[in-house]
Amino acid sequence: MRTFNRATIIGRVGSEVVMRNTAGGKPVVNLSIATNERRKDGVETTVWHRTVLWDRLAEYAGQYLRKGDPVYLEGRIGNNVWTDKEGVTHHRTEITARELIGLQGRRPESAPSPEVAYRGRTDAGRPPGQQADGAEVAEVVAEIPF
Repeated sequence: MRTFNRATIIGRVGSEVVMRNTAGGKPVVNLSIATNERRKDGVETTVWHRTVLWDRLAEYAGQYLRKGDPVYLEGRIGNNVWTDKEGVTHHRTEITARELIGLQGRRPESAPSPEVAYRGRTDAGRPPGQQADGAEVAEVVAEIPF
């Protein structure tokens, strides 16, 4: 049986974007993305999604995204477990982005088009439309219309 792990969210960047590099020199950005849900009784709740962006997606976010910007983000859901210096074990669920489109409606002259950002994945060496596990994926090249 094949399995499937994908999260797709459209929300707003919750804090200033800080790009850093790993010890090996890979760019990485951690973002909190807020989505809102309105219940039948009219109460609106906010859900925060922890996300991590690597390589070209991290560079794109570091250059062109700001706190409050709307974004489309797609990736896989994963769990991180680590033990801190005091010996306390921590658990965190996060989305590792594979696709990212800034929906802010403004773009500096030097910014790549959303399609370039979307295709900024690290799928080098694979045929177009194929994931690492061989599963077929659809290529979306147009902006989201809203």
